[in-house]
Amino acid sequence: MVENGIVGKNDKVKILGRGELKAKVNVEAHAFSTTATKAIETVGGTATTVR
Repeated sequence: MVENGIVGKNDKVKILGRGELKAKVNVEAHAFSTTATKAIETVGGTATTVR
């Protein structure tokens, strides 16, 4: 996201659980809502918190 100019290098990113996942994804972010973590893990993906 930094490479594409969506967020700045020092910005924090929180993933929110909105919508529906249909494919396995592996996501790294600074924070996750409980709903997002559940949705990601339900389809077999991983939600990894970074600092």
